[in-house]
Amino acid sequence: MSQLARNTALLTAASIGQKAVAFLYFAAIAHTIGDSATGAYFLALGLTTTIGVLDDVGLTSVLIREVAKTPEKAVLYARNIMGLKILTMPIAILCAFILPQFLGFDAQAQMLTEIAVIVMLCDTVSLTFYGALRGLHVLKYESIGIFIGQTITTIVGAAVLFEGARDLRLLIVALILGSLWNACFAMYNVVRRLGIQALVPSYSMGVQPLRMSFMFFLAAIFVKVYSYVDSFTLNMVLGQAAVGVYAVAYKLTYAFQFLPLAFVGALYPAMSAQAGDKVALKKTFLEAEWYVALLAAPVVFGIFAIAPELIHTFYGSDFSGAAPVLEILIF
Repeated sequence: MSQLARNTALLTAASIGQKAVAFLYFAAIAHTIGDSATGAYFLALGLTTTIGVLDDVGLTSVLIREVAKTPEKAVLYARNIMGLKILTMPIAILCAFILPQFLGFDAQAQMLTEIAVIVMLCDTVSLTFYGALRGLHVLKYESIGIFIGQTITTIVGAAVLFEGARDLRLLIVALILGSLWNACFAMYNVVRRLGIQALVPSYSMGVQPLRMSFMFFLAAIFVKVYSYVDSFTLNMVLGQAAVGVYAVAYKLTYAFQFLPLAFVGALYPAMSAQAGDKVALKKTFLEAEWYVALLAAPVVFGIFAIAPELIHTFYGSDFSGAAPVLEILIF
């Protein structure tokens, strides 16, 4: 089996497990707290995920690409990119405290967003060090980490729901614990692979990584805005309850993205390593497009055909309005 195939298989297996657990966990949350509270929870996580782009500014993509091309510079790039992220973190934190007021979040959603900043910071740390390992074509630790992290979040969150607690702050704490595990696990494995010096921030490369990351940053901004602007608009026009119904369809759609996400996670470093060989790069890209299309078609048309039954089975009749939304979103 090729390295690309092995890495894809590892990430796919982990993603299937992680997405399955996350899907059932979110269904339990929606069942327990209702549409309005689900909307607040979804808005807080959606905004911090979007703001996280201002923290990363495309640097992780640069890290993966450059380490894949020159593995001997893995420590140099990891240190400098972590150093730059330390400088961008305060900007992201400031945005998380200011933007909810402009987007019409109520007091509960604002409070949840402020707490979820910790999740955002832990995630950017794990993203950086998993990125260094991806560049080295070592994906097994990330595969293990994302599954265990989701399991921790689900166990703690399920315990909160089982006890009948309706305090959404406790559900954010569950997310913090899962993200903190991933940050620590990623750092531990980078130290094992590259040594403790890889964790020490550096600025020896100046702003060079930022110049290299600008196009990745623009792409990430467009993707995140595209992903969540609908939810923020719904909140301002129809309120949090509408966001809660919409979030059910959104999460179900997202749950089935594990195959292409895992495939691309393994494909990107492989293509980066082939950057000097246009023939091999073209061959890899075209084969990847074909395989992803084969994966996507049955998922899309299958979910479209049974959308009402899926919503009723996992979320109940209270969220029946999410079925037509799912039928559109899945495409």
